[in-house]
Amino acid sequence: MDTPGGTIPGARAIAQAAERYRDRTGHPVIAYVTGMAASGGMYAMAGADHIYADQGTMIGSIGVIMGPFAHYSGVTQIDNGILSGGVSADSIEQFYLTQGTGKDFGNAFREMTDEERAVYTSDIAREYDVFVQWVADERGISTETIRNELGAYLYDAQTAVDKNLADAVMGRDEAFRQAATDSGVDPGDTRIIADTTPGALSRLFGADSSRIFGHGAPMTNGTATSELCTSATTVFAWSANPVQACGS
Repeated sequence: MDTPGGTIPGARAIAQAAERYRDRTGHPVIAYVTGMAASGGMYAMAGADHIYADQGTMIGSIGVIMGPFAHYSGVTQIDNGILSGGVSADSIEQFYLTQGTGKDFGNAFREMTDEERAVYTSDIAREYDVFVQWVADERGISTETIRNELGAYLYDAQTAVDKNLADAVMGRDEAFRQAATDSGVDPGDTRIIADTTPGALSRLFGADSSRIFGHGAPMTNGTATSELCTSATTVFAWSANPVQACGS
């Protein structure tokens, strides 16, 4: 896992799918974090039987956020010409024609009303309650500890273990061997099978020969895809099978 988070439905879907997999197969669910498992990442993996974290990993951020929203006070004009920027001029007004109270919520040119703030705070509070209870139940942490001590902070790998958000700090090879042990097999007699590019038959039916099933587009001109990084991060090293990254 390496994620800064995501949507509530997406994180919950992953968590529920992992739970169904364990119930259906009887096999343990093991999460290995390399980089970050924040917010939705924590939600998705909280139900795993074991959570292992690579060195340098950040884990946590148990919280719910909505936005960002902007409000400009006293704005008269945004941008005052082609060659220059800034705010100037006499007056400016922005409005929407709407039906339904609060339909133009998020309009940057008016303040959020007290009623809107209360409604949307109540919405995210309900989702936060569900999030907190899920982590509490699955990780054996009291809801009071999550709310009052852990908060929505991110923690380094060892601190995450100390706070019971993860089970151990392990490098890639050690974690994979431990995953084999957790699954009841001999680590010395276990192989890691990596996905490969589509074969001739799949290509005949239209599969992209340069892409691995279930993975993003391959790297081009040295630029990493979202499979390897988030935001504008640049990948300087890749320690796994290059087929996973490059597609060939």
